[in-house]
Amino acid sequence: MSILPTFGRHVVKEDKSEVTVGGLILPVSDKDPNKKFVKGTVLVTSKGFYAMTGEWVNSQIEVGDTVWYNKYNVAEVIDGRNIYDVLDEKEILIYQR
Repeated sequence: MSILPTFGRHVVKEDKSEVTVGGLILPVSDKDPNKKFVKGTVLVTSKGFYAMTGEWVNSQIEVGDTVWYNKYNVAEVIDGRNIYDVLDEKEILIYQR
């Protein structure tokens, strides 16, 4: 991947489907008005960022983590045929390894 995020940012690929307990794959509608938060997989991450105090803070997020974030607070980047979300570490609500 040729996209490299800067300080404290992460490149995430939004998951466009949900898997039920029985293993069925259900597509997620982008037109759902109740969909405030989306789930995605971290593809590229920065090493960390500088805090307001000037200290270096290492990133808690790693490549391959699943994250939940607000879709309306991110920047979308188009690389070829793929659309990626670029978001700041502070905008990630929950992450799972």
